[in-house]
Amino acid sequence: MTKHEQYLNLFDKGGNLIFVIKINRVIDSRVSGEIVKDYRSPQMKSIFDQYEACVNDQLFALLDDLERQIESMGINLEPGQPPVTNLQIFDRNITFEQA
Repeated sequence: MTKHEQYLNLFDKGGNLIFVIKINRVIDSRVSGEIVKDYRSPQMKSIFDQYEACVNDQLFALLDDLERQIESMGINLEPGQPPVTNLQIFDRNITFEQA
């Protein structure tokens, strides 16, 4: 870590730390970065893996339910704050919009 690198923590709706990300870019409310620590539960990781597989296999009809499950996690920048939106994860890359 250099002194110029910036990091953010992301939490689930229960206040559990799930990601530490290194910020690569912020444009308006859109944040993109790299996941440097991943504390997701196996169940949470499975939902994201299923989502990625559906996108890769172009099974778009299955995405609505998975998106609802991801939204229900209430992933946010601080416990008790509104959740981030348009969350996307691919490998170690993450993008989202701040509320």
